[in-house]
Amino acid sequence: MSLLAPLYMLGLAAISLPLVLHLVRRMPRGRQPFSSLMFLAASPPRLTRKSRLDDLLLLLLRGLALGLLTLAFARPFVRAITPMDVTEPLGRKIAIVVDTSASMQRPGLWEKAVAEATKMIDDLGPGDDAALVAFDADVQTPVGFGGPQTADPDRKTARLRDALGQLAPGWKASDLGLALAAAADAVDDAAARGRSGGDAQRLVVLIGDLQEGSSLDALARYQWPDEVRLAVRPVAALRATNAGLQLAGGRPAEDGRLRVRVTNDRDSLGRQFRLSWLDRQGKAAEPPIDVVVPPGESSVVAVSRPDAALGGLRLVLSGDDQPFDNSLYVVPLEQQEVTVGYVGGDKADDVDGLLYYLKRALPETPGRKVRVEPWGLSQFSRSRAPTEGWSGTVPLSPSGSKNQNVPFLSLVVVGEAISDEQAEPLADYARGGGTLLYVLRDAAAGAGLASVLGIGRLAIEEADGADYAMLGRIDFEHPLFAPFADPRFSDFTKIHFWRHRRVELADLPGVDVPAIFDDGSPALFERAVGAGRVIVLTSGWHPADSELARSSKFVPLVSEILDRAGGREATPQQHTVGDRVPLPPVPLAEAGGNRSPDPELPRQTPDPPLVVETPDGRRISLPPAAATFDQADEPGVYRVLRGEGPGTRFPALAFAVNLAAAESKTAPLDLGELEQRGVRLGPAESRAELAEQARQMQEAELEDRQKLWQWLLAVALGVLIVETALGGHLARRPAKSSSAGPPESGAADREDA
Repeated sequence: MSLLAPLYMLGLAAISLPLVLHLVRRMPRGRQPFSSLMFLAASPPRLTRKSRLDDLLLLLLRGLALGLLTLAFARPFVRAITPMDVTEPLGRKIAIVVDTSASMQRPGLWEKAVAEATKMIDDLGPGDDAALVAFDADVQTPVGFGGPQTADPDRKTARLRDALGQLAPGWKASDLGLALAAAADAVDDAAARGRSGGDAQRLVVLIGDLQEGSSLDALARYQWPDEVRLAVRPVAALRATNAGLQLAGGRPAEDGRLRVRVTNDRDSLGRQFRLSWLDRQGKAAEPPIDVVVPPGESSVVAVSRPDAALGGLRLVLSGDDQPFDNSLYVVPLEQQEVTVGYVGGDKADDVDGLLYYLKRALPETPGRKVRVEPWGLSQFSRSRAPTEGWSGTVPLSPSGSKNQNVPFLSLVVVGEAISDEQAEPLADYARGGGTLLYVLRDAAAGAGLASVLGIGRLAIEEADGADYAMLGRIDFEHPLFAPFADPRFSDFTKIHFWRHRRVELADLPGVDVPAIFDDGSPALFERAVGAGRVIVLTSGWHPADSELARSSKFVPLVSEILDRAGGREATPQQHTVGDRVPLPPVPLAEAGGNRSPDPELPRQTPDPPLVVETPDGRRISLPPAAATFDQADEPGVYRVLRGEGPGTRFPALAFAVNLAAAESKTAPLDLGELEQRGVRLGPAESRAELAEQARQMQEAELEDRQKLWQWLLAVALGVLIVETALGGHLARRPAKSSSAGPPESGAADREDA
């Protein structure tokens, strides 16, 4: 016989209670007052221990009842009735999720994580199936569920160990929410496909430092599976102090100094740090700066930035126990010079013209200096570059420039009606890859626009209406209007257009119309011409046509047009590890005739090769037309080269890649945040613990079928009935007579003996 709850057997100690009651001598029950003794002091009889037990049968019945009750609570069962087998496979589906983000580079963390993962792999049984998931900003699955190795546990375990040995922490940030969602889906799908179906245990084991800087955004829109449990195996760093270093702003301060933010973790033990500039050789470039930051706080410091070559500089934070986030790489910000040509008769100080508002919509910034060059129509022709107000000889065709000191025209704005002769160089400019902004100030401008677009005729007429027009439909997915997609900025109803032109576009193929007036006529449309594009506004922004120039939408709209034309504002080349870094295109004016104005003609010379030099000196070759670089997988300064060797005409570009600021938040994450997002937490039992649980469950089922405790309670009830009857009978028997006087002392002593 076995017991389901053996601790209840401690209740057998209660059997001693009847024995104690039987051994205790009671005081005489009868008491008779005498008047002659009322003035005497009470002299109670001297109690002595009893030398023998009375009513043995009553004692045995009481002890038997207590023993039966204790045994019933212990829930006994007979094991031999139903044989049990708990050695069959458990059929678990386990996803071992290992954090490989940058914070795992702290001393001792990765070794502990590998040890925990190895322990989980070693505990796998014949019926278990496991997958190995590694995550940082992305999620990778070196070993998935199923596969030919599942039938052979040894092969599966060896494969998991090999994949674990090839993992190492990188430099990317931690997206914990994305990893947990992917692992939970994989476990749920594997359990549904498995032989055990829905009965398989579904478990996600998370191994990492669980830093509070981990992103949990993916869990906000994810429904956690009901049967999947998350078991957390946290690993802790050997030292608690951690401080981080990040840029506090994309632009330098007004005095030219660089603003940086020093953050100190809330669990840190130190507060005194030092900032030092180091060059590529590791030599100090400036005297160090002392910084005091209390735990859990941050401080913004303005530091002087010394002159740096293209290789950039490194700002180092010392006084911290965790060096993985103590370096900040920076490159100098170079102002981009952009030239915009304006074709029209407006004067720069004419408040009623287009040029006046155009120049004020493109102010100089630290990243871009825009020079608007007005051209008089009387000096404008195909054979000769415009000279009125022009500081240099720049031909319209971008493919015709041979002088590398001449700036390239990023954008040409046409604000007057032009003749067919004047339209030819503008058409060449667009076909060669340039961007032309054509403003229809009147219906007469349609003839020149038709010549630029390369069509015979374009029907244009003045729109009728005594009142104003408004924009009725805007495509906020179009690149020009994408900056206004936010509901806070998408209201264009306050802009009134007093005059506009109707353009018939039914017979014009390849036209994109992102904005339409409320009368159905196009307000803005664009069409590709050769390698470039022509953007047409059917109403001007000057006061005679509209209120566009005086609205808050005008400056960002013009800036977006210039950005698309290739005059994008230069920004500090600062990126985060894992970012897709945009690469600068080959300027057509600097390509030395690389592209012909006619797209049907072959290229005259091949594009120069594109090479990216990484911080460790490696060189990565990319296709010449590559627009982005997606291999920035470590912090440092990268250099982009177009063409190598002596005499190359393309200057190198440098950009800095730094660690994500969230990785410096290394304090432990509150698991309650996971539960608030629907994650179901649970323990990760070993196979021995699960086998013991299965054995206990089988014993509980066996005991529930036998229900021996019911018989024991019935017998105990019968014993108590007999004991009650016997006790009542013994209480009614007459007491034995005793002498009036107290026993002699000698007799009492003899009785005690």
